[in-house]
Amino acid sequence: MQKNIPTPVGFSIVVANYNSGTFLEDALLSVIRQEYPNLQLIVVDGGSKDNSVDIIKKYEKHIDYWVSEKDRGQSDAFNKGFAQASNEWLFWLNADDFLMPGALQELSNQINKELHRDSSIRWFNFDNLMTDCDGRCVDALYGPQYNKFFMSKLGPQIHSATTIFHRSLFDASQKFDLNLNWSMDLDLWVQFHKLGYRYRTLRSFAYVIRINDQSKTFSQGLKVTRSEERWRQTAYMWKKNDFTVQRSWITPWRMYKAFSMMPTKLWHRIQFKNKSLIWFR
Repeated sequence: MQKNIPTPVGFSIVVANYNSGTFLEDALLSVIRQEYPNLQLIVVDGGSKDNSVDIIKKYEKHIDYWVSEKDRGQSDAFNKGFAQASNEWLFWLNADDFLMPGALQELSNQINKELHRDSSIRWFNFDNLMTDCDGRCVDALYGPQYNKFFMSKLGPQIHSATTIFHRSLFDASQKFDLNLNWSMDLDLWVQFHKLGYRYRTLRSFAYVIRINDQSKTFSQGLKVTRSEERWRQTAYMWKKNDFTVQRSWITPWRMYKAFSMMPTKLWHRIQFKNKSLIWFR
């Protein structure tokens, strides 16, 4: 007797881009070359002045929706993109990052398993790798499982874009805050938490963060003025959500991570270190 094979879950992926033409093609190809059967690819460009639009047009037959127009930043782009989403499960891919081979199928398999155990789950996160500009792995970020105690003290401990959420959960939220150019992702996670949901961790290195001079996190974040603005926005985000971060728990959290995750993290770091992760060209 043939076993019932779960239907691949439907993903809507938003790529928000502004003048990241240097890496945008890699990001798009890493999605297109997945050859995943239940996928909606959405690209929101903020009116780029580089070659971004030419790259988008080059692959537009693989893109379900795209627009290039001036916007109010990344939060605005995400809201525009996810407003076009038609599939059940949503996540975004930064224009300078990319997906690992077979990532969508692997995530689909794990999501189907988790939903078979608990059909009420609406929020997942997963692991990711970090590379240099040339795509050589420099680190492995092994994400923490949900911990109710530390969640109450420090908020969601999630690695940025490495989260998949159900469209119904996003619809119930206040969406991305246009006042935030930093911490807009953390703001969304706090909203999900306040709605009564907890994330489930999928053990899959599906996403690759590329460290580069154009990256908001790794370039602008190192400038003093930008860092000050980042912390100002983060403070605004905590205040608007009526959440007080208890700094005294940062050290216990780091110790918890060191003992519970560091051995596995080190193993994955050794496993992937210096390996080229560019697979889609």
